[in-house]
Amino acid sequence: MNESSVEETIEEFLLKITISLLPPRKDICTYCAKNNTELNEAKLKEDDALIKKFTTSKILHLRHAQVCFDLLKSKKKNPDNSELIICFDFEKKLLLPVTNISDEYYKRQLWLHNLGINNVLSNQATMLLLTENFAHKGPNEVLTALEYYINMHKKPDSHTLKIFCDNCFPQIKNRFMFTYLGFSCLANIFEEIVIYYPIPEHSMIPIDRCFAAIEKRRKKEKIDNPHSYIKKREFYKLFDEESSEVDNKIEDDDNSETEDFE
Repeated sequence: MNESSVEETIEEFLLKITISLLPPRKDICTYCAKNNTELNEAKLKEDDALIKKFTTSKILHLRHAQVCFDLLKSKKKNPDNSELIICFDFEKKLLLPVTNISDEYYKRQLWLHNLGINNVLSNQATMLLLTENFAHKGPNEVLTALEYYINMHKKPDSHTLKIFCDNCFPQIKNRFMFTYLGFSCLANIFEEIVIYYPIPEHSMIPIDRCFAAIEKRRKKEKIDNPHSYIKKREFYKLFDEESSEVDNKIEDDDNSETEDFE
């Protein structure tokens, strides 16, 4: 094969097969990935009907996913003092200890669960830390943390609770959550409670930005115990060390406040 035929083969390969070099992505939506694959296949076949079908379905899917984020933005721009608007989620499991020693990779480490609750209007976050020997990531822990947060942060004039969370059934989207929220209305804690579930795999809510800030700085630090996650100055700025309710602030693009509760 001569040089000209090689160049022609390469040019034909690049024209017929779409290749793009992009940064690696995580948590890609299954529907979007499947739709993009089918759309690329339709383009190779030059089937205008399929191209139109998959392009339209992709646009509708993204518009549907955008509704939740537009609602969050509108709540921030037009705050209502009678509403308590929160979003919460579990961060991925944190390891204890983190020493960056090679033998650590082969050892059994303690898991630390971090449930983050973010106040959408004030942009303040509360981090509730639990080790795996104390509690797990089930509905009981979620409801305990939610009740703690409401008792600590609910204002007297807040009559409506609005929650943004993902579609995780074992932790959030279950009968225990709905029963607890129903009794909260019967007890006149709130007059109205609304839960918003974003489209699965399109659920990047504000609390995830706090988790990203923690994860980014965690990789550079050595962690010996659960309190190290809180007291590292590079992670948080401690406001009151003597208080039983430890307030901290993540120094990131979005200011957020954390609390350690027992």
